[in-house]
Amino acid sequence: MTFLIQDVQELVEDEYEKSKPDYIGLQIGGSEIADSTETEFKMGCTDLVDWLMKRFPEAKIVWIDLLVEIVGKEINLNDVDSKRRALNGEIAVHVLEKGGHYLRLPHDYREFRRYFKFKDDNVHMNLTKYSIAIFEEQLHSSLQSIIDRNMYIVPDMKALSLPVHRYVGRNKHKFPSVQKKFFRPGFKYGRPFNPAFAQKRKYGYNPSFQSKRRRFDE
Repeated sequence: MTFLIQDVQELVEDEYEKSKPDYIGLQIGGSEIADSTETEFKMGCTDLVDWLMKRFPEAKIVWIDLLVEIVGKEINLNDVDSKRRALNGEIAVHVLEKGGHYLRLPHDYREFRRYFKFKDDNVHMNLTKYSIAIFEEQLHSSLQSIIDRNMYIVPDMKALSLPVHRYVGRNKHKFPSVQKKFFRPGFKYGRPFNPAFAQKRKYGYNPSFQSKRRRFDE
């Protein structure tokens, strides 16, 4: 990961001096994740994020879901994908805690034939035309949401990884779409608590079954 970090630092330094961007999008590690340990990979990426935020404090960091580019010959794709999912969430939380953003991509390695195709060596993967079109549209719309609406997680918050889900729970004020559920006193399991009703349920009384039976008889 040291070589990767040095490359990104040099590239960002050159590009930043030319354009002075307000946002820096990171999608890195696709070639290294298969052969790196989770700890090594995470430390390399978080160190890079910390360096970028310190070096360019006026720019915001956008962590983009990493995509596996190289799969080792003796490594199972599902194992690599499990590692990718876990690390994506942990690195995304690190970026969010620093005031950055998290851009998710709509892909699933369990259906990787729709998104990726292996080269002849069965080690390197390329994106399909289908996935390129989807990713380009997703990147454009998500970045627009970040710029115009200052959304922290884009494009949606469905099926979040556990680290990101816990972060959202701790910081609901950042996510207007997350509504806190309140349970009023006297309510149990979503309905008013009625001792008589509970007693009937205890001895096998089922009002819904009775109503269906009455309708059937009629």
